[in-house]
Amino acid sequence: MLTSRLVLTARPEFAFKLLANSSGYADWAPFLTISPTAKGPDPDRMDFSIRINQMKKPLVLSGKITDREPHSVIAWSIGARGAFQLHERFTIKRAAAGSLIIHELAFDGLLRRLIGSPLQRLYAPVFHALDRALVRRLGAAKRLR
Repeated sequence: MLTSRLVLTARPEFAFKLLANSSGYADWAPFLTISPTAKGPDPDRMDFSIRINQMKKPLVLSGKITDREPHSVIAWSIGARGAFQLHERFTIKRAAAGSLIIHELAFDGLLRRLIGSPLQRLYAPVFHALDRALVRRLGAAKRLR
């Protein structure tokens, strides 16, 4: 599991609006594109296109928004349910400086033991790049580990 804590100058409402706007990620985090999937009418189903430095082409995976609480939580799961899934969650809390964002990444499924560690090493730079992009977009008060 990867976890980071970011204290940002933006209010929780603005942080949530940025994180919940899936079509806007490419504007502030160009390595990540999230778009509605063409598979079915479910508005929470998304295609995630992730550009990882070591790979020539972006990794495209199907996912689903799993939690959305205005001004406090946005979360999604990517991958094949039961076999292997990546779960990413942003919890947003009010802080004296603006907001505290707790960013978490976890893996589960039958293949987790086999490919979880290598995939976490591969995805960790994306996780940290997303944190840096949030800091650039929302203004950093300070970063906590």
